[in-house]
Amino acid sequence: MLDFRNAPVNLQELPFPSFEKLDLLLYEPHAWIPEIEKHLINEGNINLALEFSRGCPFTCGYCLKDGFREKFRTKDSSQIEKELDFVVDNGRSYVYFIDEIFNKPSKALNLLLNQLKDRNLRFGNMSRPDIMTYELVDKMADSGCVYIEYGLETSDPSTSKIMGKNVNQQKVRDLIEYTRERIPVVNVFHLDFQSPDYIDILNLEQDQNIEWHNRPIIPYPGTPIGEKLFEQYGVNKNKWEFALRYVWWLQIEHSIGQNKNIKDTVLFSNYSRAKSAAYKMLSE
Repeated sequence: MLDFRNAPVNLQELPFPSFEKLDLLLYEPHAWIPEIEKHLINEGNINLALEFSRGCPFTCGYCLKDGFREKFRTKDSSQIEKELDFVVDNGRSYVYFIDEIFNKPSKALNLLLNQLKDRNLRFGNMSRPDIMTYELVDKMADSGCVYIEYGLETSDPSTSKIMGKNVNQQKVRDLIEYTRERIPVVNVFHLDFQSPDYIDILNLEQDQNIEWHNRPIIPYPGTPIGEKLFEQYGVNKNKWEFALRYVWWLQIEHSIGQNKNIKDTVLFSNYSRAKSAAYKMLSE
């Protein structure tokens, strides 16, 4: 039995996925763009999410990774080869890699891209723009990449630095623009830091001009930003439940502004009442 609580899972010890237990025709390709999703559905019989690697060598203040996603590791090339062959043998299609950081440079990644190209498979992935290179963008494009999700999180240099992502914003923007020239669909994801609590506990500058992306930061237990928030509200137990309630409140707060009575209901009333109130306001 695999137990991630004692040590990170060794991906090279994982068995071949039991794809036969699923009706693969029920699954749409992972690509958060309607046009490309339809295009991929029409040309493929199966659409799978595969996993090449796990883990992340970086430390961002909002990311939950302690205990199971810290160590970066990859599958063996023979494992990936069998999984890709399964896709080809059951109808050439599109594959999405669910890795936290697909584009971490390595010989294993270069080999995987060659395997994808040899099988004429199209694929999508989630990559980190500040470690991407122009050469790797070209390699991905030539290997069949049609979709990339870039986690930029914030375009504000000071917020980026506070969150542990002290990147050169101009270089990242240039790289993203080049990627858009080579890859059909590029999604760039931002997180919403501009809420009163986060501005306060992170000592951020308030900026009314920053666009709301409806991706509020989840204050995960164990993360620096989560623990600061729990301390501010005196939360010592049921942290996961409070984190969920707080995400509800962030979305409501964006719509209606500060309202202490509603905030107290969502954050501190019994769970059923809080959920009912939150869902009602979010659906209006």
